[in-house]
Amino acid sequence: MLHTPEAKELPTFATFVDDEWLPVYPAKAGNKQTTIREVTSHLKIHLKPFFGSTRLDKIDARTLDKFVAHMSKKMIGKPAATRTSRNGTLAAPRPMKPKRIKNVLGTLHSVLMTAHEWGTLAALPKFPKVKASLPDFDFYNSTEVHQLLAAARDAEDRAILMFACYTGARAGEQLALEWTAVDTRSKIVSFSR
Repeated sequence: MLHTPEAKELPTFATFVDDEWLPVYPAKAGNKQTTIREVTSHLKIHLKPFFGSTRLDKIDARTLDKFVAHMSKKMIGKPAATRTSRNGTLAAPRPMKPKRIKNVLGTLHSVLMTAHEWGTLAALPKFPKVKASLPDFDFYNSTEVHQLLAAARDAEDRAILMFACYTGARAGEQLALEWTAVDTRSKIVSFSR
């Protein structure tokens, strides 16, 4: 009688996340606390309720398509008893935006990619494409820039605000800026970090 080795039983999504991935991956990847909070929220609110009892190898393209369809129908907002709009009327729940669905899928992809890299999962499923439009950017006009600068507490704050307004630099880019990135002759600032 031939003895055939038994196939290794793969963990469920929730077991893998709770026992292996979450204690190691987000911190190992050097994520900021805000990113770790967002990932934890994705897992708790969306991913574990949908995939929790599913074995990792059973998460396939069809299951992912069902998940995206489920997320697209999901309504978000506060519970009806506490939901009010700015003018005091009852605010209706709103559908989940494609950008949030993409972010949740990104968290799921990170979990499954790690399972694959660690040898727990043999292959990654094909992830569906979710189209998310770019947000409308609202830039200050010259009047608003002058009002903002006039409201600055002191000359240093005014200089920081002026630099941000005229270069479009975000706070992190301003903090990482070095003098070598400023060309005063050409009046060019290069942001590389």
